[in-house]
Amino acid sequence: MEIIKFFKKFLYVNLKLFGIIKDSKKVSSKFIGVWPAGNIENIKIGEQVSFAGNVLLHADAAIEIGDNTMIGFQTIFYTSTHDYNDHPMWYKKINRPIKVGKHVWIGTCCIILPGVIIEDYSVIAAGSVVTANVPSGAIVAGNPARIIKYRDIDIYSKSAKIKEWKDGIVINEGHLSKKCKIKEP
Repeated sequence: MEIIKFFKKFLYVNLKLFGIIKDSKKVSSKFIGVWPAGNIENIKIGEQVSFAGNVLLHADAAIEIGDNTMIGFQTIFYTSTHDYNDHPMWYKKINRPIKVGKHVWIGTCCIILPGVIIEDYSVIAAGSVVTANVPSGAIVAGNPARIIKYRDIDIYSKSAKIKEWKDGIVINEGHLSKKCKIKEP
């Protein structure tokens, strides 16, 4: 039954986005590249936010995304969970908000779980599962995501070189020359 409700809402939102359904409430163009689910009124998206496509925003609680944030392809924001100490586990649904700061880069195929706060200027490596709060300027990777290092504050504390995505440059490079590290015994 939940899956039917999800697809009905998904279809309705997308039909509105493409102008097939018209009503007095206009769906924001900020939702392009996004599958909103749950209550889309719970979603707040800042300016110059980039969605690479197929991003799921499951908003049973608030999802807030700050200005100038980049979100990679097939990333999932999920605001609901259950208590595994209950029987049955689905007896109690727990909704928690997600907050993403400004100038955050979330790589492709990440999962952001309920209650997480990702602070400004952080980087979430591709494929990471974020289960805890990420401090400002941290670079996290893995499942569960762990801090691997911090960005240089001198770089992101300066004024931005550009104000809009369209003013950015593209650099085409070749393949990587480094090899994967050998796992230590």
